[in-house]
Amino acid sequence: MRIPLPFVCREPNDKTHPFPVQIALQTQEFMQASIYHIAFMDIATGQRIRLPNGLAEVEQELFDGGLEKIHNDEAWALLQKYQSIFSRFVYQNVLILLRSHWDWYIDKLAAFTQHGNTEIGGPTLSNNAQKNLERLGFAAIRRQIEILEQCTGLTFQFDASTIDHAEEMALVRNLGIHNRWEVNYHYRSKSIFATRWSEGELRVFDATELEQWHISLINMIHNTSFPIAKLYCSASDYPA
Repeated sequence: MRIPLPFVCREPNDKTHPFPVQIALQTQEFMQASIYHIAFMDIATGQRIRLPNGLAEVEQELFDGGLEKIHNDEAWALLQKYQSIFSRFVYQNVLILLRSHWDWYIDKLAAFTQHGNTEIGGPTLSNNAQKNLERLGFAAIRRQIEILEQCTGLTFQFDASTIDHAEEMALVRNLGIHNRWEVNYHYRSKSIFATRWSEGELRVFDATELEQWHISLINMIHNTSFPIAKLYCSASDYPA
């Protein structure tokens, strides 16, 4: 299965290459759809179990699928024990997906930048700069932007707070993926917002902060895709 990019017609006199526009558009679409999908499923689940016999019917489907009652009871006990943790599941899932879509976007943008540099030219890149571009997805977000600027000669227009919030988003996501959302030394040493949190505390966040992270990513997508699309507008079709 492949996910086709949105169709963008390329005309002879276009001032932008379609590929950066396509990946920017699709990344924004996936971010918006992911937020809605998770919110919708959370509400739908809540409504289902509030129906008469709704909870019993869900459990019965689990039993029909092979779950034994003793294991079901054990799982319910654990959910109740850690209810304050699992209640944040919706926001946490959205955060993980937002970062995933950004990773996809920046990786594709880096590959296209290499394509544009090869065909159109640009700043002379050292071997180290070339390697940084090839491995752009592994760099921290702030460093990703620095590498793109170095390799294209562009200066992207961001408020300082935009990258600050995007970096925080990435650091919090890493806590979730690697440290079950518990603040550690690495987070405190990297985050400019870390003074609010002590090591071992859960790094919690609400809809307001999540929305700020989403806005920051959309801003960065818009302000990297279009300048690069203009810079390499005359490059050949990509991917070929």
